[in-house]
Amino acid sequence: MKKVLIISSAFYPDPAVASVRMTQWAKHLPEFGWMPIVACRNYGHESTGGEWEAQFPYGVEKIYLDSTAGSGRPKLASSCPRAKVIVLGKKIIECLPIYIPDVSKKYWSKYKEKVSDIVKKFEPDLVLTTSPPHSVHLVGLNLKKEFPSIPWVADFRDPFMIDNRFKPRGLRRLRFLGYSRFERAVYDESDMVIHAIPAQQRYAHGKWPHNKTKFQLVENGCPHGLLDSIAQCSSRKKETTKKICIVGNRGKDEIVKVARAVELLNRDGQDVELGLVGRECSGVSLVENILKNKFVYHGFLSHDEALKIMVDSDVLVSALSRERSKSWALSSKLFEYFSTGIPVLSINGTRADLELSAEVVNCRNLKHPTVSTISDSFCELLNESRLDGNAFFTKYNRRVQSRKVAGLFDGLIGP
Repeated sequence: MKKVLIISSAFYPDPAVASVRMTQWAKHLPEFGWMPIVACRNYGHESTGGEWEAQFPYGVEKIYLDSTAGSGRPKLASSCPRAKVIVLGKKIIECLPIYIPDVSKKYWSKYKEKVSDIVKKFEPDLVLTTSPPHSVHLVGLNLKKEFPSIPWVADFRDPFMIDNRFKPRGLRRLRFLGYSRFERAVYDESDMVIHAIPAQQRYAHGKWPHNKTKFQLVENGCPHGLLDSIAQCSSRKKETTKKICIVGNRGKDEIVKVARAVELLNRDGQDVELGLVGRECSGVSLVENILKNKFVYHGFLSHDEALKIMVDSDVLVSALSRERSKSWALSSKLFEYFSTGIPVLSINGTRADLELSAEVVNCRNLKHPTVSTISDSFCELLNESRLDGNAFFTKYNRRVQSRKVAGLFDGLIGP
């Protein structure tokens, strides 16, 4: 079986969204002739019992670049003073023109030699680096110089120079040429570039037309096991309480508006509960004060556990902040939302979100809505039936995408 070395900041069992794409690819690639070896950061998450074997029945070799979890994400509530200081410190560093393309450059520069040793030990047929953070591609550039015969694939899960979250702004614009040189190097030196976001694919075709034969679009998607979760949910007796759920990224002001909209529904005699899955933020306490026993905070769950909560809902909500809505990114959770067939309310969706939502009929898109507008939308969506999401699922399920990726890899290394 051919071997691919995947270099990623996060990987299973890390529940962060940054781990999902590579976890799903690694799960299915062996079915199509590619055995993954994963080199990633250690954030202190551990799998228990037979979880690893269940997730990767064909086996996956995972190597932590840092042996301890000391450099991982701080396990502190966002309301904790120390956590606020840490976040503020990171934001200050990110605003300074020190590290190109991002502050993770310090980490990846430290482990370039270790990754090189991994290549020598396992002799992979192909190397893949996946961003963000975009500095992970510095490792790919280094490996391409050291092992020029090994094809290198650069995977962009999010846009780079066209996205407000990553492009140089403020003081960082002083080193704009440095960011541009980094981007050009990745597109010139890699053997293939995979984009998850259609806008980044279009941008690359326009800016690097001489490299356009390298560019491939493999969007995000939904796990192959999602249908099983839906079937299990359908077999359970439906409760009288209607469930509205937000999973993943959300803006503080937006979730407070959603909570007040749910409060209005309950005042009007409906029995509606709001659930929230994801990292704790200051908005959680505000929502608790508004909804009391009509609010359930599930916490930061594993991807599989979050799916179970999702498919048991009556309406799913994506609520981005005004700033996040300006991004060119595509909210990856929407692929799972739409595959369930459950009615969806998208608040402040990005341009890419709006493009994707055009493929389904039971999604409402609202831009900077009032509380009453959100409440009215909930009334409509709660009265809609769950649709069959099979067509959307078939198009975007991760196993089908992994087969496409395996075919792209085969094309790079030849017979």
